[in-house]
Amino acid sequence: MLGLALSGGGARGIAHLGVLAALDELQVPIGALAGVSSGGIAAVFYAAGFPPGTFCGCCRTSTSPASRVLP
Repeated sequence: MLGLALSGGGARGIAHLGVLAALDELQVPIGALAGVSSGGIAAVFYAAGFPPGTFCGCCRTSTSPASRVLP
């Protein structure tokens, strides 16, 4: 089981969603999550059961600077 600490920093914090999606795809179990700032937001959504792709979609449609760096 894996424990993750997700950092903040706008787009960098949101980029953790791609890592979470890859870990889901590989079926790696995550036992603990911690995060600060945008990494904390990503951790909360993931822990609440939202698939990473769902939250990525919200970021892409946002007017925030992070929406310009997500594919």
